[in-house]
Amino acid sequence: AVAVAVAVPVPDVSGASDTAAGAAAGAAAATPTLPLAARLIDALMGLCFIPNFTVHPPTKPKVRYEPEDPALNSYDPALMWVPGLGNMDGVPNWNNNFDLHRTEVLKALLVCFSETLYTTPDQLRSDENRWLLLATNPSCRNVRNLYFSLMNIGLSYDPVGYGVPYGSVFVSDYREALADISLQVLNVLLDYTPPPPDETDSEAADVNLFKALLANMKDTREIDWTFERMTGLLNNVISANNTYLPNSLKQITFYQELLILFWKLVDENKVFLRRILLHNNINDMVVPIVYFMYEGRKDPSKLGLIHICTFLLLLLSGEREFGVSLNQPFIQKLPLDLPLFNGNHADLIVIVFHKIITNGPDKLDSLYNCLFTILSNLSPYLKSLCLVSCVKLLNLFEIFTSNRWLFSAESNHHLVFFLLDVFNNIIQYQYEGNQPLVYAILRRKKAFDDLAHLTWPIPKREKAGASPVNAEAANELKRQLDAQHAASEQVDAQPVVPPAASAAQEEEAKEAEAPAAAVTITTSEEEKAKMAELEGKTMVAPASEAQQALNLNQGPTEWQPTTEWLQGWKERLPLQTINRLLLNLLPRVEEMSVAKGFNDEAQVLDFLRKTTMVGLLPVPHPIVIRKYQPNATTNLWFTTYLWGVIFLRNQTIPLFDGHNVKLFTINVVDNSHLA
Repeated sequence: AVAVAVAVPVPDVSGASDTAAGAAAGAAAATPTLPLAARLIDALMGLCFIPNFTVHPPTKPKVRYEPEDPALNSYDPALMWVPGLGNMDGVPNWNNNFDLHRTEVLKALLVCFSETLYTTPDQLRSDENRWLLLATNPSCRNVRNLYFSLMNIGLSYDPVGYGVPYGSVFVSDYREALADISLQVLNVLLDYTPPPPDETDSEAADVNLFKALLANMKDTREIDWTFERMTGLLNNVISANNTYLPNSLKQITFYQELLILFWKLVDENKVFLRRILLHNNINDMVVPIVYFMYEGRKDPSKLGLIHICTFLLLLLSGEREFGVSLNQPFIQKLPLDLPLFNGNHADLIVIVFHKIITNGPDKLDSLYNCLFTILSNLSPYLKSLCLVSCVKLLNLFEIFTSNRWLFSAESNHHLVFFLLDVFNNIIQYQYEGNQPLVYAILRRKKAFDDLAHLTWPIPKREKAGASPVNAEAANELKRQLDAQHAASEQVDAQPVVPPAASAAQEEEAKEAEAPAAAVTITTSEEEKAKMAELEGKTMVAPASEAQQALNLNQGPTEWQPTTEWLQGWKERLPLQTINRLLLNLLPRVEEMSVAKGFNDEAQVLDFLRKTTMVGLLPVPHPIVIRKYQPNATTNLWFTTYLWGVIFLRNQTIPLFDGHNVKLFTINVVDNSHLA
């Protein structure tokens, strides 16, 4: 039956929604006129819990648990595949044959749900996937048993076993394939949103029972178990790449599915979110998220992974408890080429964000707003940033206040506001423990002065030239950037290519080993490359495709910076706090340096610790937190990303017709020349 279900062409499911919306399970099974799709879904849901095929035959009378909410459907704990949610103290109900059968049945279900793959994004907004409407409706049988079984199979998977090095090489592991497909099917079911009822329709709206069950998880024991299992599996990826014996520890492959499931939990279940922030160590989740972001920047196929990690941090950053928890010291050693630092988890986030911006692909430009929003949300709660991360923040400030960045697009100045919010929040609310940031701001006074005196039009010597850049000119540009930390001449040429990874590592190592005073004035090669890349950008941003389409007869329209545009946002720059800080502290630091002969930054930092700005700074401003707001665009992106992951993860024996996929574009890259 399973093989037939996979091979059968997609049948017409028209009329299925009316049947599924109101019919009871028994009536649905007995009605001979049901469409083939409804009968197929009903058969596959039944196959998931057939004795001696996917579960053991019952040895005791059935005990069905009725939920408090009748809409959540009853379930039989004896049929669950493994203990966990819904039955924490049960007995495992599995063997290798059962795992193989369950895997094939779930693959058949996934193929049935794959209608989304063959739908364009525009059609997806209006057309309904009636297969999913049938499977998620409360009238469908075994829904609650399947929900708990899929969750428990995915989360209870143990890649380590007895911990024997290379043990996974000699033992067949059927459970991993089952965990893979279980999380994929579960995410597809959780991603579906039933259509709203018509205004003229008197019947109740359809309900996604899987979503309702996820949002109804309120038992603290179940929440703690779910979070512990998720963080353990995600940290397995780090542990597997951080061993003395290469590849001696098995690494899970379904970490993207786990991140999607975690997103669904924190987005749909606010009880779950509050519990993990208040009573669990959320940093156990932050470390793998940041790790995936850092590693994903090297692989163009992992851009979606970076996006979902960014969205997770954005959602979490809207909670005060999350920002406070990041003050926990970071002592873990990661298999990454990060600069040495002695700080907390907030320092780790700042350093990784800096690396993504200065040494990431251009396609990540759209994430800059999210990255800086995260830093702005966290900044009021950061008690102490280390010197390395403070220098990274000031380096980013110099990059994004350069003329070539600000005047290349109409909205580029928004990032400057985010960075100023970060500085102001830390100075106003966490001044006592952040002397390294204050010291870095004093050392970069010129950057703030240049921003305050920014004018348009800029001097002629900074306008774009027409000749391409040769190697000698590029070297001269680097020398200028190193001396001035800002752009001084724009050239019309290709962007300077960032240095190789080995060179970047050497630069970071030099920066970490050098005296701290040298760190504050050193611009890394990646920052030079990023600033040089900005130098290669034209002063005027091209018009959007929509604008070009409206002006075909008149030629493309280009945005031009104006004095009014510049003054409009420049007058709103929140520079008062930083200006007051510079006005009161800089003369005192210079005076003490001359009087006592300060020649080491440790002495300056010690002096700053003994000073106070009480009564000198403006009245603290209100803390502004920008929270993630769900919308149709991000929902569509999540659906596309989910199905993209599923499509790529099922290519060993392809489950889907890649030639007819319309949801996204498939690009096949030939890597044979790299072999």
